[in-house]
Formats: sequence, C-alpha cells, structure tokens
Amino acid sequence: MVLEQHVAGLREERQRLQAEVTSAQTALHQLQEQLQRVEVALDALTGSGKTKKKKVGSGVKTHEVVELMNAELQRGPVREDELGKRVAEQVKSTGKTLSGYKLRFEQALKDSRFKRDGERVALAADGGDAVSKTA
Repeated sequence: MVLEQHVAGLREERQRLQAEVTSAQTALHQLQEQLQRVEVALDALTGSGKTKKKKVGSGVKTHEVVELMNAELQRGPVREDELGKRVAEQVKSTGKTLSGYKLRFEQALKDSRFKRDGERVALAADGGDAVSKTA
C-alpha cells in the first residue's frame, strides 16, 4: 500500500515535470524566434548581413508536435494515423508549414509521454502499464 502511494506520487510528479518542460521548451522557442526576427531587422537596417536570412518559424518543431499530441491524447487513445491527421491540421492552423512534419511526428511518437498499443497511441502517464481501449 505504501509503495503504491509512492509510485503514484512519483508518476504525478513526473507528469507535472513533463508538462513544465514542454512549457519551458515552447517559451524558449518563442524567445529564439523573437531574437532571430530582431537580428534580421538589425541586419536589414544596418546592412551588416551577418545573420543568415531565413524564413523565421516556417516549419514545425518536434517539441511543438509533442505538445499538440499531448493535448489531443488527453481525451483518450487515438489511432496513430488519425492522431497524425489531427495534429497536422492543428499545425496548419498555426500558420506553420508541414515541411518535415512526418519526421517530426515519428520523433514525437518516441517521446516517453506516449505509448503505442498496436495501431493506437495513448498517454503513458500511468507509467505505461495499461492503455485504455476506449476512444
């Protein structure tokens, strides 16, 4: 009984920390994009041309796919192909391109927050011991 309580507490803490890490990664990514825009603007105004001019924030990043998948799977397990379509639609709605999306989706599926069960993907918040077959 005591061991089960400790395990449950640690799993809750892990889930909280994973959410915090995802949030911090998203904030970092946004700051990096802002910095890149400022550097490009400075180069344009000063003519220094030191920074490589690139399309800022055009493609989706793996951590963004992980975040979207996590939100989608909060409602329950989903077929992998359906999850991929749902997340792709969300990516497009943010104005990002799907360039490299398939690779990012495959990388995101390997994240410890997710568990594959046959054709379904679910949150592994319970430590991956069980996956609901509903949904």
